[in-house]
Amino acid sequence: MKIYGRCAIGSPAYFGKLATFASALRKPGLIPFGTFVAADAAWLVNIADMPGGGGSGGRLLSFATVPWATNLVIDVSAADVISVTLSANVTSSSLNFSGGTPPLGQQVQLRIIQNGVGAWTFAFPSDVSLDPSFVIDPGPNQVTIMNLEWNGIEWILFSIPGFAPAP
Repeated sequence: MKIYGRCAIGSPAYFGKLATFASALRKPGLIPFGTFVAADAAWLVNIADMPGGGGSGGRLLSFATVPWATNLVIDVSAADVISVTLSANVTSSSLNFSGGTPPLGQQVQLRIIQNGVGAWTFAFPSDVSLDPSFVIDPGPNQVTIMNLEWNGIEWILFSIPGFAPAP
């Protein structure tokens, strides 16, 4: 029996993983992750394309990784979810949209990841509306997730799942 993603293909564990993933696809705003054989992955895409199938408006979300830079430029039109792993401080950053101004309501999720050293700082773009005291999680290998939406003037934070400031 072939092993795929730590589960034997066709085993109850593999089908359980498929069912859990498929259920997660149908929950708006939830981004499920998994590894499946090509035929099953195609089937999951069909589920996501159904009305109310998950992702954003029934479509799968796209992902991109941008390389770290001291002066970080992020093209938010590149993907729905954009990750950057910090290997030193980011002293300035900007969010750009290919083709000019983002459409009203454009959403992007930024994932700012500390490397194994951690304690790196991140200077937010001037057009991101945040409380001045907000900082990313400094712990090694920690991830700060920021859901941003363009309101026509600036990017606003509409939730911070997975991050809670220390009391």
